[in-house]
Amino acid sequence: MQTSGQQTFNAQETVLLGDTVDAKIKIVSPDRFAGSLTEEMEFEFREGATVIGTGKIEYIINDKLQGAG
Repeated sequence: MQTSGQQTFNAQETVLLGDTVDAKIKIVSPDRFAGSLTEEMEFEFREGATVIGTGKIEYIINDKLQGAG
């Protein structure tokens, strides 16, 4: 599934090609993902059809999003 979100990078303001960073992501439509996310789940950042980055969930703050894992 795709959604929009707000990213906050921990310890830096910008990310350059090839950088690895820790970030906090706030999902704009959390109800759409209720019960479907798990720690260690991998995901892609996209701009249209182009993948511009990848990520992995380290931990989930919103309990509603936590899946059965």
